[in-house]
Amino acid sequence: MMANQLKFTSEESDKWFRFVMKQWKPRHDTVILIPCASTKPFHRSVTHRNFLRYLWQAWLKDRIDLVIVSEPLTIVPAEYDYPEPIYPLYDYPPDLIKKENDFSRLERSIWRYRLTLFMRLIGSRKCFFILYPYHRYIIGDILEKFCVSGIYVERPYLTKGMSLLNSLISKTQYMPNNGFLYVNSRIKFLPVEIPSPALVKS
Repeated sequence: MMANQLKFTSEESDKWFRFVMKQWKPRHDTVILIPCASTKPFHRSVTHRNFLRYLWQAWLKDRIDLVIVSEPLTIVPAEYDYPEPIYPLYDYPPDLIKKENDFSRLERSIWRYRLTLFMRLIGSRKCFFILYPYHRYIIGDILEKFCVSGIYVERPYLTKGMSLLNSLISKTQYMPNNGFLYVNSRIKFLPVEIPSPALVKS
């Protein structure tokens, strides 16, 4: 099946978001947000099968709620990706949303608005995330307002990031300040300056 060239402004994206907000409810006290992937369904991508496998296994054992953070669908709960996707298949290069032009700014504003609504839906549940550095530039303040802890990790260090996330969830990792990390070859405790779109690597 061919992927659609969707945007946040596309009718299909809006329809999908309204569907999730109406139909999906968290079942557990712990909700974990993970990044999307170019491969659909997400659970078959190399990143999800290899680096995020532990989280998928925890979800399959019904221990957590797992939610994919998506451009341009905003969010895709794991049960809508596995075993087969029910969301509109799409192709959305992340660079589209990082630029400084009117299109990108509009896309970011819609993403931020919809994500805020979704985070309110999660409510008082413990939220964690493992996402990429560009997510912090666009939606970091929302994530850090609603989530207990989280990690922004550069792609080559996903294994290290997952190990740290497991420690955060199990509370074996001491976290000063606000409980958010930036992970590359080193581990940086946030807050750090949020980079501009031209400087984000992934």
